[in-house]
Amino acid sequence: MTAISDDTQPPADEPYLNFKQNIFILSVVGVICWIGNVIGPGMPPLGAAIGILLLVAISLVGLLIARFVPLRLPAVAWISLLAILVCLPGMPTADFVLRWTNDVNFIALGTPCVAYAGLAIAEHEVAIAKRSGWKILIVALLVMIGTFLGSAIIAQMFL
Repeated sequence: MTAISDDTQPPADEPYLNFKQNIFILSVVGVICWIGNVIGPGMPPLGAAIGILLLVAISLVGLLIARFVPLRLPAVAWISLLAILVCLPGMPTADFVLRWTNDVNFIALGTPCVAYAGLAIAEHEVAIAKRSGWKILIVALLVMIGTFLGSAIIAQMFL
């Protein structure tokens, strides 16, 4: 058995987590998701645990594929492709994966994802926001107002 090496690291300007850090982070997110699934929508604890473990395993395999396959696709693309592949009708894994992930409420999975997105704002983005000053606030407000009004208009027309 060979150890997973970190010699395929991305360029220095990209944030990088080694495989052990990915396992740790996915484990923490998995526990948070399990708690959110059991407490919030009241999913069965054992079923939710198995479903979340499957999702974590698919994510880890996708991260490994992204690291070792020379095709330059983001890890999220590999993870999505792998998840689709294991759930395709006719695949031997489809019934098993769908049976257990059916006990996972995917809205409850959004909480750690949104929290991570908030924490993932890098120092670089903060520096850009500071340089842009008050102008970026006006642009942000206009974008939010435009998005809200556009959505409201579309909803009134078609719903």
